[in-house]
Amino acid sequence: QQWTDDDVRAFRKRLRLRVESDDAVPRPWAQWADGALDPRLEKALEDGGWAEPTPIQAQAAPALRARLDVLATAPSGRTPS
Repeated sequence: QQWTDDDVRAFRKRLRLRVESDDAVPRPWAQWADGALDPRLEKALEDGGWAEPTPIQAQAAPALRARLDVLATAPSGRTPS
């Protein structure tokens, strides 16, 4: 899926994600497939009850995959790290 900058802003707003960085931040993943993960990892996530990324995973996973430092908080308390 090709996201425009407006799509990214709307997605982040809908999920209440706040991103602050002086560096370019990767676009969030709306679904695990957006990350081109190993199918075994994608299946393990789905089997673990995460059919799609939580809001914090949606933004943090692509940043971590890009080897960026991430400091994140999530109110749910159920996001594995």
